[in-house]
Amino acid sequence: HNTYHPYEQIHTILSRFEDAFPGWVEVITLGQSSQGRDIWAVKVSKPSSKAASSQDVHRSGGRGKFKFLVAGTQHSREWIAASTVLYLVHELVALDHEGKAPHRKLLEQVEFTFVPVVNPDGYVYAWEHDRLWRKSRQPVGRKSPQAQCLGIDLNRNWGYQFQPGARPNPCSDSYPGAKAFESVELQALRTYMLDGVDAFLDVHSFGQMLLFPYSYSCDVVTRDQENHYEAVLQAAKALRDVHGRVFETGSVCEVSLTSPGESLDWAYVVAKIRWSFATELRDGGIFGFLLPPAQIRPSGEEMSAALRRLTQFILDVRSLLFLFGVRFIWS
Repeated sequence: HNTYHPYEQIHTILSRFEDAFPGWVEVITLGQSSQGRDIWAVKVSKPSSKAASSQDVHRSGGRGKFKFLVAGTQHSREWIAASTVLYLVHELVALDHEGKAPHRKLLEQVEFTFVPVVNPDGYVYAWEHDRLWRKSRQPVGRKSPQAQCLGIDLNRNWGYQFQPGARPNPCSDSYPGAKAFESVELQALRTYMLDGVDAFLDVHSFGQMLLFPYSYSCDVVTRDQENHYEAVLQAAKALRDVHGRVFETGSVCEVSLTSPGESLDWAYVVAKIRWSFATELRDGGIFGFLLPPAQIRPSGEEMSAALRRLTQFILDVRSLLFLFGVRFIWS
């Protein structure tokens, strides 16, 4: 964990995890990008016996293991997001098998799915042509004078409070697309998220933040705001205890900026993923998107602590609500 990895290398690394930890790790493909590249993901969980499976169903209110999706690199210049997600996968399985087992209890109850690179076309382009490229590489604006421009800002193209007029120029770095879910990559991710995901963490850089909905407006709050606040506060404390980094916490709108069409809002409202969060990784702005490789490992270490604490908080809250007969049903 001392260097960034190009697209093909990431697949090789995931495949090695799968080979090294059979039964614990499964590499899957969520779909293809606009240019036909696979969007790889990896499922990580402890293999369940029949008895354990019965306990899992009881703990989760009859739904089996809790499903937590962690996705990185919607924006292709955010290389630390991909590397941090890879670190999380490695620590989850490798340390458990080495007997250190900081995650063993979680892996008995949770099935994690990690997507290191949601935007493979943009990521490859950032490696081969433009290090600071942000968008996808999907053709857009064919009927406009900007027909030569390519790419959609994936994290403005989600289908809740989508605003195509926010950046109408297809050449804009933040072009949201002409319609919600125009992005081929998001269509694939949407399908997966609508299939029983219980928690979602969207990994970005930079700015050092742990965030929850809403992003489209500061005039509304989630009905789970109290739990969301407590969850990110605890995760930020666990993170700070590792290397002393301080992450801001709060809703996207109040801590970062107002931005319609983001993943968190859609996940929370439409996909009904009650536990929807985002993080902006290192650093605070000195290196920005060009974070030195020497910071990959510490970023992974602190985010691993944050993910453990965040997941445990969610499981504890769900257990209490289940104990008192509160159902997880949205109105």
